[in-house]
Amino acid sequence: MNRLVLHLKNLFWKLVVPCLAVFLVLGAAGVFSLSDPHTPIHYYSDGLHILALIKHIIENGSYYSFNARLGAPFGTSFHDFPLADALHTFVISILAFFLKGDAVQVQWYFYYLHFFTIALTASWSLSRLGLAYPLALSGSLLYSFSTYHFGRGPGHLYLSAYFMVPLIIWLSAQIFFLKPASLSELKTTKFSDSLLGIFIALATGLTGVYYAFFGLFSMMVSGIAGAIHRKSWRPISVALIVVGITMSALVINLSPAIYYRIIHGSNPAAALRVPQQSEIYGLKIIQMLLPTLDHPLPAFNQFAQMYRAQGFPQVNENWTSSLGLIGASGFLVLMAMVLFFCRIKRLPILQFLATLNLAYLLLATVGGFGTVFCYLIHPQIRCFNRISVFISFVSILGAYLLVQEGLRRISGKRTVKALTVTVALLLTVFGLWDQGFRRSALNGDAWKLNFLSDRNFITKIEGILPRGASVYQMPYHDFPEGGNINSMIDYEQFKGFFHSNNLKWSYGAIKGRKEATLLREVYQMPLDKQIAYIEALGFQGILVNRRGYADSAKELEKELTTKLGASPLVSDDGHLSFFVLKGRLDDSLGARPVPILLLGNGFYSWEKNTSGLKWAWSSGNAEMLVYNLDSKPLTCSLQFDVTALSSRSLHICINEHPNANIHVLPLQKKHVDSKVVLQKGFNRVLFGTDVPPRRPDNGDPRLLAFAVHDPQLECWDVGRK
Repeated sequence: MNRLVLHLKNLFWKLVVPCLAVFLVLGAAGVFSLSDPHTPIHYYSDGLHILALIKHIIENGSYYSFNARLGAPFGTSFHDFPLADALHTFVISILAFFLKGDAVQVQWYFYYLHFFTIALTASWSLSRLGLAYPLALSGSLLYSFSTYHFGRGPGHLYLSAYFMVPLIIWLSAQIFFLKPASLSELKTTKFSDSLLGIFIALATGLTGVYYAFFGLFSMMVSGIAGAIHRKSWRPISVALIVVGITMSALVINLSPAIYYRIIHGSNPAAALRVPQQSEIYGLKIIQMLLPTLDHPLPAFNQFAQMYRAQGFPQVNENWTSSLGLIGASGFLVLMAMVLFFCRIKRLPILQFLATLNLAYLLLATVGGFGTVFCYLIHPQIRCFNRISVFISFVSILGAYLLVQEGLRRISGKRTVKALTVTVALLLTVFGLWDQGFRRSALNGDAWKLNFLSDRNFITKIEGILPRGASVYQMPYHDFPEGGNINSMIDYEQFKGFFHSNNLKWSYGAIKGRKEATLLREVYQMPLDKQIAYIEALGFQGILVNRRGYADSAKELEKELTTKLGASPLVSDDGHLSFFVLKGRLDDSLGARPVPILLLGNGFYSWEKNTSGLKWAWSSGNAEMLVYNLDSKPLTCSLQFDVTALSSRSLHICINEHPNANIHVLPLQKKHVDSKVVLQKGFNRVLFGTDVPPRRPDNGDPRLLAFAVHDPQLECWDVGRK
């Protein structure tokens, strides 16, 4: 009975109290009165991307499932844009089950759920790392309601779920303090903590590439520093085991994308990363120390705004790294401990925190070791400013440990508890005020009118078109990370998919793959020809996003109205318009469109001269693609000229069948005329060369092998009805 009471008591303090505290703070912030779970808390750019991903997961069961409603008429697989967030996907699936598949509510509850989960893991970790419970609870609230949490918000929904960070820091401390004496100092028990460490290592590999990468870095730094500090190899050996577990979980998490690339080849264009971006999105010390934007104190707010207004370079998402006054104080103290070789015998953990803090800074700062990693190894991890959420936890813990030590020295045993509770309460109120916690009242009214207009408009379109119909979206927009087009924000073309349940949409084909290349090629055609092709591809309507055009699509809509013989349906807010395609292909638009010839892997982009002649250089072995829109095979003549920088032989295959072998002399055109039988859909024309590419003598930095000039395709039986 006594044991049951003890367990219930521990459960109350470790689970109930932190959750109740978060609930009270959210209530004080006005979340429950101002934020509507039926209205998106972020309906803009990355927020639209997240809403679409939630909808995709709800409809298809997992992130890596095939989506037949995007990238019409082909469908889309997201393997080229992988996410290592299996744990978050699982949580979304659970929420979707209880919320009956409402993606907006899933977004709302997922975001606010993690104020609670972060507070729970932070309060537990802070307590285990030496803080008295009142101070641990206070620090956990500051950490949960950090500027980083508000700044990432539902736009970077998965990044705002950083509940694993406190556990990673705790595990790193166990690696650093590996000897039994040190373990007892941190109130640990060997067997239970070993199991917990394995669980944390596994979960770290399931909560995103960035947190996994920073977690692996934390563990290795702790292992190396611990080995030096303890003069033992044990910390390094344990760190390697933990790193191996995390890496295994991460690889398993990414295995669908890895397998897809093995089968279909890599597609670097889908998420192009370059080393220079590590400095664009690097960590800046000044932004960690500056007050948060929209600080409640006008003078502080003005001071923070001045930095952005004065044109300092590389000010972007890294503004979310502001630590607040308490966190900044802890950060500066930990830096001073390293610079001036300070040690506090009663607090050996401060040495660990100072080491980790310095390592984070050296990795993530602009031009730091993160840039070295991107330049020498791989640039995929580029936004090193996101490590600020690790620095924030370390800094808060360091600051609170010093406060706790100060309280122990100035008060007696009888008064220390009461004084600790009082100080913890004051630090909580001050810290939340300083971090601008009122911004947790993310008001959905900011997006409500636009959201309702889009929802009503897409619902009307779904009522007009037959079930399963395909809608062609204009302008064409690359996915993912296509950037803005005029005033049309990135990912805005997801609105059709998000608000519909059975229609298919052209947006969402992965750039760099043949499906997206085809849709881009069609969009670049003259409008008459474009309409013919999209009807041949099976589209039954055109959705125009007026924000994507400098003139709000006035000229385009005028021309579409003339050619289609009907005025568009327009959304309530005037941002979207819709035209129905009525199958005019067989009369006014003439014969069936001829196959489309596209550049595939291995070719650079088309180049043109003043006479309109075009050519494309290859970087070695390369392929062209020919898309046959006809339902039956077509017999065609494929003609083109070939030039090369050096003598070489070319072996040409069509749909894996040998077609021609030619020898090309330097800078002399060789004419090729091949008879081809084109199957329905995509056909591959493969070029194999026996001589590697080289750089030309004109200063062109590209490696060039051969060039294909003005390919022409003549099909003898196009136009059959």
